Amino acid sequence: MEQAATGTLQIQNLVSPDIVNALNLLLKITSSCRKGCIQMVQNSVGGHLTITSTSTRLLQSLSVSKPVIRLIVTAVQGHLQHFTDGGHFVSMLTVLLLTKSMNLNVSNSYLSELYDRFLTIIVEDVNADSSKINIDISSLKQMTNFIKSIIGRKPLCKLNQYDLDNFSKLLVQVFASYLPCEGRSGSWEENIYIIPVEGLPVSNSELYQGLLLQGYQQPKTAVNNVRKVNNQISVAVVTVSMTGDTEDIMDAEYEVFNEMSEEKTVLSRIMKFCDRCAELNVGVIFCQKVIHPSVKSYLYKQDILPIERIGSQMIPFILKLTDAQSLRSFTVLASDIGHLDSIEHQNINKKSYLFLKKQESPVATLILTCDHEESVQELKAVCSSALHSMERLAFLSYVLPGGGCWEMKTCFSLRTKVLSEMSSLIKEFYCTKSAILAALDVVCKSLQNIAKTVVKESEEGKTDCTYHHFWRVPKEVEEGEVICSCGIYCLETTELVDLDNVDLGNPMNQILQEDYNTSVMKRTVVIDQLDMCVNAVKTSFLTANALLTTNLFICES
Repeated sequence: MEQAATGTLQIQNLVSPDIVNALNLLLKITSSCRKGCIQMVQNSVGGHLTITSTSTRLLQSLSVSKPVIRLIVTAVQGHLQHFTDGGHFVSMLTVLLLTKSMNLNVSNSYLSELYDRFLTIIVEDVNADSSKINIDISSLKQMTNFIKSIIGRKPLCKLNQYDLDNFSKLLVQVFASYLPCEGRSGSWEENIYIIPVEGLPVSNSELYQGLLLQGYQQPKTAVNNVRKVNNQISVAVVTVSMTGDTEDIMDAEYEVFNEMSEEKTVLSRIMKFCDRCAELNVGVIFCQKVIHPSVKSYLYKQDILPIERIGSQMIPFILKLTDAQSLRSFTVLASDIGHLDSIEHQNINKKSYLFLKKQESPVATLILTCDHEESVQELKAVCSSALHSMERLAFLSYVLPGGGCWEMKTCFSLRTKVLSEMSSLIKEFYCTKSAILAALDVVCKSLQNIAKTVVKESEEGKTDCTYHHFWRVPKEVEEGEVICSCGIYCLETTELVDLDNVDLGNPMNQILQEDYNTSVMKRTVVIDQLDMCVNAVKTSFLTANALLTTNLFICES
């Protein structure tokens, strides 16, 4: 089929070499990121070079053309919009389910039905009391441990153990101080403004109670002479242009007299607005857009500080901080005016900021520092993910053992459940035992492969027949006690077996909560948020099933 404008279109299926190669490349990229490797992404014709190991920044910088890969990327991004973590897991599990299903002598329709049943079993297992851990969000130790699980494996952030400890405590402090509660509404994104600053060590990261505005070189005399009433600064927040343009007020009716230009007419209206602000003892006017030079001069003469080019991103923070009302026209009432306690200059790494302060400030500014641009952007992405995860944890405080341990435990539970119900499954799906075992092997091997991504070259992956956790054992280790990948359990190396061991053993996870509470006081325990993991598994299975049942795709050659 030919199309003159766009070239040749081809119909391909999942086993087409181009699609297989694209899937393997995506798997290679995401699995290396999950190992902690750093990716460098740049458009083929040049442009910005993105350096990252986070799924959010990686997918934003990738240019995807093949429909199969685009669908997977869209599914991952949909998961990240709600959870901001687990993107690499979704990508890897989806691709592994697809690639491992290609060579099976089982129809895709059977596979998708079996995978749906396996998904139900997995979700039930991870939600069982024997699999999940309840975190005490009032415990600094446990919350800090949770944050370390999220940010500790991001090499580009360049956090040594000391910085990791302190930065984790800072994020817990940030969240605890601005957790939505009585008298403070909105998510953390509405309460905390993040500013990345390059050129300083991570240890310089700091929380400011109030709002920092970037890049404003206001005259010190103007800042010092801002008018105050009862020791407070009254403020007005304008979201339309104050340059005399008519575009923002086209719905208004006005007349031009004495051959005055439209701009002069609007400027005259703006000047009257400034007089009205002076009558209301306004000390600062924040304008989302631009203020005309003559208007600024007029305001300075009245000891009113004009601050322009605020941008739409900052306006909600200023409104929340000052309790002002957004002015979409040049009419202002006393009830529209907000208040600040003070405004002053602040210098951070040789850059000027305006620091807006208010007692018991409802918003804060988090300054994130790192040595270069990509590192500080990576730190910002990781920090946002950590704050978002803590916010979800406040509503559902359950986690799973991380580091590949919950994946291994899930493999054991799934295999046990399927083997015990084999006869009924054969009757329900009208398929052979070998077909069910083949599909089961795909799911278990896929989860095991994801668990093994944390294993270094000098290590090998093992499991045990007691807890069914995942163990990273150095190849040269002598016999002795080792700790599982999540950090909760200790066993002798002689009790560990290869991952493909057929002896399922008996699970002993009934005391997981108690074991976690004991272990977290001794060392850092790796944990994953429960609802994030459940959604990641669901998204992966549903995306893989959608592609398996579609099978044929139209691609541009």
